[in-house]
Amino acid sequence: IEILKPSINESFSKFTVVNDKIRFAISSIKNVGETAVEDIIKERERNGKYKSFIDFCERQSSDTVNKKCVESLIKAGCFDEIETEYTRFDLLDNFEKIIDGVVRTRKNNYINQMNFFGEIAGNDDRIKIEKSERVPSQRELLDMEKEMLGMYLTGHPLDEYKELIEKNSNVSTIDLN
Repeated sequence: IEILKPSINESFSKFTVVNDKIRFAISSIKNVGETAVEDIIKERERNGKYKSFIDFCERQSSDTVNKKCVESLIKAGCFDEIETEYTRFDLLDNFEKIIDGVVRTRKNNYINQMNFFGEIAGNDDRIKIEKSERVPSQRELLDMEKEMLGMYLTGHPLDEYKELIEKNSNVSTIDLN
C-alpha cells in the first residue's frame, strides 16, 4: 500500500485512505501538536484550501501554530504540493521572516494605524519568499522526512545504489522494490 506524504490541504489529524493509498496524518509529524492540527484543519474547512505558504501563515494563529510547528511542516513536505516553484530550503530560509511580517501586519491592523496614503500600516504585499542559495539533494529531503515522520516516504537512501546492489548481489531473494 502506497503511503502519501502529508499535505497541508489533504491530510487530516489521523491517517486517511485516499484511492487505495494512505495519506499521512498531520498529527503524526514531530513537533506538531493536536491543537495546531485542529486549527489548521478548521481554518481549511472554513475558508478553503491554502493557496500558498504565505496564505497559510496569514490564516494561522501564532499561538497554536508556532515557528517550530511550521518548520516541522515544511521539513515533512506538507507544502510541496502548493509551493511547486519553491524548495523546502526556500521555505526554511524564509518562514521566520514571513511569520514575523504577518504578526507585525496583524498588530498594525489591530490598532488601525493609517499611513500617509490612507492605507493600513503594515499591510505589506512585499512579503515574499526569496530563493535560497541551497538546493536540497534527494538525500537531504529524505533525511528531513525521516526526522519529522520517523520514516522515508518519497524514496530510500539506498535507491541510488539499487543497480549496484542488484549487480553485485548473489542472493536471489533481494527485492528492493
